[in-house]
Amino acid sequence: MSDEVRLARLSQPEAESRLKTTRLVVMAPGSIEQHGPHLPLGTDAFAADALAEEVARKMNSVLVPLPLVGVSPYHLSWAGSLSFQPQTLIAVIENNQQADGSIIIPEVLRPWMGGVDVIKP
Repeated sequence: MSDEVRLARLSQPEAESRLKTTRLVVMAPGSIEQHGPHLPLGTDAFAADALAEEVARKMNSVLVPLPLVGVSPYHLSWAGSLSFQPQTLIAVIENNQQADGSIIIPEVLRPWMGGVDVIKP
């Protein structure tokens, strides 16, 4: 089996093989928003992505892509910042939920989710 964890980079047979051994997927909710004149707009997205990739690797899982938009309306006055309504981001994530309908947000990713730990149906 490939060491690759990004679902988008796996072939269909590789993805099928990986998903037969685990039902867990890792998502990286990160934002594109201002961070002052010295950092790129994607700072949060880069951090979330790197962290989620390592979590997926350690858990022998896959990293499922999400839009690079978080919930950060307070940054919208700066050009280049993007923001979803909270319900929109939750709806995107709910499409990848557990059998009981809940979505557990790993503790290390909760800051990017506004502190949310579990999303229940």
